[in-house]
Amino acid sequence: MYALADAATIATWRNAVAGTTAGTQVWAGPGIPLRDNLADAVIVAGPLPGVDQAELIRVLAYGGTAFVAEGPRWTTVNAPVPVGLGRRTDHQDTPRLVGGVADDSLVVPPFALRWWDGPAMATEYPRPAQGDGVIGVVADGGITAVLTDVERPDPWAQVPAGRTLVVRNVANGVRLWTRAAPKGIAVAMGGGRIFLLDNAGVTALSADTGTEVWSRPLPTRRGTRPIAWTPSAVVVGGLNQIEQFACAEGTPLGKQVDISDWTSVDDSVISIAMNGAVTRWQAGKPVWTSTPDPALALPAKTFSSNIRVSGVVGDLVGVTGGTPVILRTFNLADGKPRWTATAPPSQDAKSHFIRNPIFPWGGGVAWATQVFDPATGAARGQAPEASGSRCTNGTVTPRFVSDGRGNYLLPGATKPVYEHGLRGGCWAGLAIAQGRLLAVPTVCSCVNYILPGWSGLAAQQAPRPGGQERETGQAKAQGQPPAATDWPEHRRSGTRGAASPVAVPADLTLRWSATVAATVATPLAEQWRMRAPRLTPPVVAGGQVVVADGDGHQVIALSLADGTERWRYTLSARIDSAPTLVGGACIFGGRDGAVTALDGSSGGLIWRVRVAPAEDLVVSAGQVESAWPVPGAVLMVGGLVHAVAGRTGGIDNSAASTIPTTKHGGNTIITSGMAYAAIDLASGEVKRRTAVGGRNDLPILGEGSLLLGGGSLLLGEGTAVDLSTGTNQRLRKFPSPSRPLERGHPAAGLIDGMRTQRGIAQPWVAAWDDAGKDGGAVFAGQLDPTRQLAQDTSSRLAETWVRLVDDDGKLRWSQELPKDSLPTAIILAGDAVVVAGGTKATGTAPASAWIQVRARGDGRLRQTVPLPDLTVPDGLAVVPGALVATTRDGRVLCLGR
Repeated sequence: MYALADAATIATWRNAVAGTTAGTQVWAGPGIPLRDNLADAVIVAGPLPGVDQAELIRVLAYGGTAFVAEGPRWTTVNAPVPVGLGRRTDHQDTPRLVGGVADDSLVVPPFALRWWDGPAMATEYPRPAQGDGVIGVVADGGITAVLTDVERPDPWAQVPAGRTLVVRNVANGVRLWTRAAPKGIAVAMGGGRIFLLDNAGVTALSADTGTEVWSRPLPTRRGTRPIAWTPSAVVVGGLNQIEQFACAEGTPLGKQVDISDWTSVDDSVISIAMNGAVTRWQAGKPVWTSTPDPALALPAKTFSSNIRVSGVVGDLVGVTGGTPVILRTFNLADGKPRWTATAPPSQDAKSHFIRNPIFPWGGGVAWATQVFDPATGAARGQAPEASGSRCTNGTVTPRFVSDGRGNYLLPGATKPVYEHGLRGGCWAGLAIAQGRLLAVPTVCSCVNYILPGWSGLAAQQAPRPGGQERETGQAKAQGQPPAATDWPEHRRSGTRGAASPVAVPADLTLRWSATVAATVATPLAEQWRMRAPRLTPPVVAGGQVVVADGDGHQVIALSLADGTERWRYTLSARIDSAPTLVGGACIFGGRDGAVTALDGSSGGLIWRVRVAPAEDLVVSAGQVESAWPVPGAVLMVGGLVHAVAGRTGGIDNSAASTIPTTKHGGNTIITSGMAYAAIDLASGEVKRRTAVGGRNDLPILGEGSLLLGGGSLLLGEGTAVDLSTGTNQRLRKFPSPSRPLERGHPAAGLIDGMRTQRGIAQPWVAAWDDAGKDGGAVFAGQLDPTRQLAQDTSSRLAETWVRLVDDDGKLRWSQELPKDSLPTAIILAGDAVVVAGGTKATGTAPASAWIQVRARGDGRLRQTVPLPDLTVPDGLAVVPGALVATTRDGRVLCLGR
């Protein structure tokens, strides 16, 4: 829920919270700062500037309702469901085709985010049993359902192992319900129901609640088992056969055998038999059957992917197959043959043309890179391929063709536009339905700029004018400035090395423990929880420990001496990275799109500056936040606070008057989806603003992903901002203080708690020291990021290890950690290496969490200290006399003598 109010009401709210450290986000209008079609309901209790009926319909989801007070009466405003709102009733759009055809004409590129939800990274779906952990995506009636497949659950996101059906509101991504589907194979949707196919049979569920409506067993058989919905029947495929059931009660409508392929369209099923005859079915009964066709026939009881039902365009049915590859067409109404086309001779060997769907393009019917007259079959020109990219399924819509990776081709264009912030799942591609482009997590490790997690996107829109760019508080920076031995920012310094000259206290014991982010077990709290580690890593300076409770929207300061709470500040959005303590102030970015500066001694507001280029709000994990959050820990250099707002350089460019693009290899690439700002620490005045974007390796921001290197602010592999000029830079390699970090490991991957890159195979953590003769880098994990550089040819370790390499990349030492360990944090502290981690429960052995202190010289174990839970990623800090940790269960721990 997001509240707008007039000035008098806002003043009343401010007076009500006077004396507290609570942030208030003020919107001065005009209108409502939400992006289009997000809200299910809006309540207007009084007149507001710019909030008229047209504005309410703009922000309402299709079919949503606004309740407006007009004196003592209430009236309603209903958002219409527009023409062109398509649906995706089975998870391939057309079953078993490589390319799918979507009927939604509302989704138009370039795209802008409407909603996002976690798990944040595809690494939270490690070792999926199928593709990238997503089997299928369907959407209809304002709801989208996803069938996931996770072999090994991730410890951070707590994704359950096995197959799960996750159902969301398609407009804003709010999760409605989930259901375990341990043997789920496919999913279909329509008529207010979701149909789940598994090894036992087919089950019909209420789309609104997940309640089972009916279930029908199916005999076990070989072959693929897609499922599709039509208004008259639910269709289940198998090896050379299909079975149809009544949608309402599941009554069997018949079984059809000797089927080569089939698809569903509107109220019908189109199949092609082993003898090459094409049949149209309705409610399990044949409407017409064509004459058997030897060119499309198969021997009895065989299965081949070379015969396909390629879809329906208007009143035309198409089937493909044979050698050379041909397209046969028929009238949808009566089955009479219409015309035949042959694939280009040079392409006969390309079997993917057999799997290409037919689709409307350029006023005709497109297939195999050609456009045909739908009535006569005469050639009309060239068409794009619709089979997708090398590793994703493509989708054709009435407005564009997508290759499933975020790249799209518009009618009349000869080359695609590359929107690198998107990449569809290996199996699911990008689903387009219900006015949304639906993207799912992907395990692709080729690029580091993909928008992570689950997301719903729609067409770009003009930025909303108004909003408050800077707010000045009454407080002044009166906290103690950091000492040289403190740990004042994320991973201690701007180079993010997590290294300190301070020695770890000997014989560590628990001095105090403070629970600052208690888990609230309610459905709403669970919906809003972005990920399991709610606390950020700690920062320590001036006798205070400061952490942020991300989901609680709070920054909390504790006494280093005894853990008592000194102050607590509440923001209007999540805070997902550690604050920076500098000059007596506590500074942090938030998902409200702004940077906030507080007095380090009292938590009072000094200033708040919006870095986001506009006040556009989207939905993230059930909450309203800026389309351009400030998720990375801010950097302090030369009296200026440096921050970047945004998610990835490839999308969300709608703040610009024109969509920023660049050319690379003759291709158009969308860029500049993020904004950089340099803010004066003392006054909060913005000294510099610029859009951030690279040529090809676009940055993606995550927790703590800003990093200093060579006088530049590094955003990712290949992209940086020159701090002296604010201009973009293109880097050929990552200027790390340690050579093993140069190759293939961007800043975000090394220091990001959500692990954009590290942990693709197994989690690993790193620390490095760029000061003094004792440099080098230390790593812990199972994946070895140094094996190409270290002189150790046998470094593909099955066990978990900790190892140190020198500045030349040579392995200095390697020590094993407990078997099946999960390393969560590592730091260099004086002459010691401190590793935090734990092991999962196995058999009778319970799960464990611990901190190990090892000698920096040779890695030998000095001490092991048990912990109540795993630390959050990078959740360690060392200062004189104390080792501070933050844990997944919301606690801050202080260890010392």
